[in-house]
Amino acid sequence: MPPFTEEHGELRASVRRFVARELRPHATAWEDARWFPPSVHTSGSPRHRSGSSARR
Repeated sequence: MPPFTEEHGELRASVRRFVARELRPHATAWEDARWFPPSVHTSGSPRHRSGSSARR
């Protein structure tokens, strides 16, 4: 059996798209400022969040 499921592959692709769209364009400026907006932690689909705030 493969180590990852199709759902895992879909999640990885979704995360890659999110990073390319929402994070990568700002990464250099955030690194230079040694800061990034707290909204980064709350953006994205609730389905893909982890931790106690995740919907199950």
